[in-house]
Amino acid sequence: MVTKFNRQLTWKICKKIEVGVPFNHAAIASGITESTFWLYMNRHSEFKEAVNKAKSKGLTKLIGEIRLDKSLQAKMWLAERWDRENFNLATISDKQFAEAIEKLNKRLDERIIEKEVEVVGPETSTRSIN
Repeated sequence: MVTKFNRQLTWKICKKIEVGVPFNHAAIASGITESTFWLYMNRHSEFKEAVNKAKSKGLTKLIGEIRLDKSLQAKMWLAERWDRENFNLATISDKQFAEAIEKLNKRLDERIIEKEVEVVGPETSTRSIN
């Protein structure tokens, strides 16, 4: 069995996934079939890890862009997908939604600061992060 699996193919697929291209389309556009993509996901841990990282990087960037978007619609979309139980747009009032978004943003900011402290290290964790 001849395989096309290599770092260059992995990179090509991951770059497409990172910008939001679905797995099957990223695979086909990179020259392999969807079934081969799933075969690689199951047989090559480094491929699976790279694909998952690309998806996470893309989603992180998208969420950041949505958080910066001034429109309430974008924030509503994100909140409903993160926590449908608390942000079900069919049953929540605008005031309840605005309060929930404020709490969510506060929690996100706290998590971002925690992650920055983890990256920087505990010895510099007393610095101010703006």
